[in-house]
Amino acid sequence: MVEFPTDRVDLWITAVDAWGVESSRSAFGDWLDDRERARHARLLFERHQHLFLISHAMLRRVLSLYVGVEPAQLRFSISPLGKPELVVPHSPSLHFNLSQTKGLAAVGVTGMGRLGVDVESGKPPETMIRLGRRFFAPSEVAVMERFPPGPAAALALELWSLKEAFMKAVGLGMELPPSRFAFDLENVGPRRLLTTGLEDELPAAWQFAAFPAEIHASRIALAVERAQGRSTPVRIFHVDPPQWSISALPTIATGEPWNL
Repeated sequence: MVEFPTDRVDLWITAVDAWGVESSRSAFGDWLDDRERARHARLLFERHQHLFLISHAMLRRVLSLYVGVEPAQLRFSISPLGKPELVVPHSPSLHFNLSQTKGLAAVGVTGMGRLGVDVESGKPPETMIRLGRRFFAPSEVAVMERFPPGPAAALALELWSLKEAFMKAVGLGMELPPSRFAFDLENVGPRRLLTTGLEDELPAAWQFAAFPAEIHASRIALAVERAQGRSTPVRIFHVDPPQWSISALPTIATGEPWNL
C-alpha cells in the first residue's frame, strides 16, 4: 500500500498512447464494472475506447494502492451530478478525481479535502480566445484581451483548466457556470480565487496548481480544499507500461510550474 496522503496531493499521470490497445483490453477489461463497461461500449471510435479503458484502469489501480483492495473489487457510488465516490467499508476518507484528454490521463488523490483535476489538450489560439470571451468572467476577459493572440490563448488554456478543476472539485461541473467565479490574474504567483460564485465556499479555502505537460501541448490543473494559510505539496508520479512501472518525480509546491 501507498502512504495515505493526509497532508499532500498525489498526482498520477500516464501517456495513454504508450499502452497497447489489444494487450490493455485483455489485461484491464475485467477490472471495469457494469456501468463502466456500458459507457465503454457506447464509444464509437477505438481511440476513445482506449482512452476510457486506460484512464479508468489507472484510476482503479491507483486507488487500490491506497486502500489495499484489488482494482476489480473497488466499488463506486455516483452523486446526482455524476461525481464518483469510493465505497470501501472502514476505509479513510479518500478524495480523488480523474481527468483525461487526447493522449493523457491523470488521477489526483488526497486525504485533505475535496479535489478536482483537469487535463486539457492544446487548441488553436483563436479557439481558446473565443472560448474565453464566451465563458470567462468579465474581469478575466479584460486581462486576456491585453495580450497578443499567442499569450492570450495560453492564458485562456490555463484558466479553462483551472476553472474545470474547481467545478469538478465542488461536484457541480457545468451546473456552476465558469463565468460566475473569477481568478485573480493581476498578481504573480499561484492562481487564487477572487470569488467562488457559491455562498458557502470561501476563496481562501482553495488552493490551485497549473502546469504544462509534454503530451499534445496539454495543461494540467488541480484544485484542492485546504486549511486556510496552509501550503499543500503535490507529489507527482508517472505511470508507464508494462506492469504499471511507477517512477516518482520531485515534489512541487502547489502552483509552482513543473514540466512533466
